[in-house]
Amino acid sequence: MEEALDRKISFRIYLVLIASLALLAGISLFLPQGEIGLSLPQAPLPAPLPVLALANAGIILVIYGGLGLIGLMLARKLGLPEVWDHTLSNRRRFVLPALVGAGLGIVLIIAAVPLINLFRQKRRGPAARAQFLESINDELGLIAALFGTLFILWGQPIADPVASILVATIIAYNGLKLFLENFSFLLGRSPGPKYLGQLESLARSVPGVVGVHDLRAEYIGPETVHAGMHVEVRPGITIEDAERIRKEVDEKVHQEVSPGYCVIQVEPAAPDS
Repeated sequence: MEEALDRKISFRIYLVLIASLALLAGISLFLPQGEIGLSLPQAPLPAPLPVLALANAGIILVIYGGLGLIGLMLARKLGLPEVWDHTLSNRRRFVLPALVGAGLGIVLIIAAVPLINLFRQKRRGPAARAQFLESINDELGLIAALFGTLFILWGQPIADPVASILVATIIAYNGLKLFLENFSFLLGRSPGPKYLGQLESLARSVPGVVGVHDLRAEYIGPETVHAGMHVEVRPGITIEDAERIRKEVDEKVHQEVSPGYCVIQVEPAAPDS
């Protein structure tokens, strides 16, 4: 009789703790967010704040609620004491779980440092995106393990390989998507005729430039272009004037289109140009 009552009280305590955690997770989004020495880039919210609060609370319910339920069921299968057991001392009931929880919390905070550094980056290239997708894959693996364990406890062992195949499929899809998005940069994809035409127009707009040829540009990153061109100047001008024209072309190009690199070579125009 006392054992059944302990189980009932334990399950109620579990529900109260999970509901409180989800409620606090939702409310936390409405509280002032301290930086704690970090300078995170400001970006518009992907959804209204109440929607994000509900989503945050729902994620807490699914992940932490599921993990807590697994822990509760495994503890009973292994014959461990209930959350509320009238035979336990306060030291075993409160002090030891608090120490274990604090230790796990410190480990999770340390593990979150790479993600914090990722979101501090103002420009997120392929490496940052790959790291972000890898963190998502880790979370999916955790969720798959969670549901697989639950179904095994419920007598459905087939759920574990099914969940593993599902997560492997998602990981393969993310990897293929990253490859398709970035392989063209490895091959030196051109930014297109419009971009090249803009470079030529900017170079020709500088006083002293009488022609442009051998204009080339290629992507060396998602937002970085390596460009190069030969600008023709009037024959017979001094080296100083030619260098001044080159600098003006370089400044104008970087101000208007901001390529990562632009190599400009000056040469005299042909006599008939």
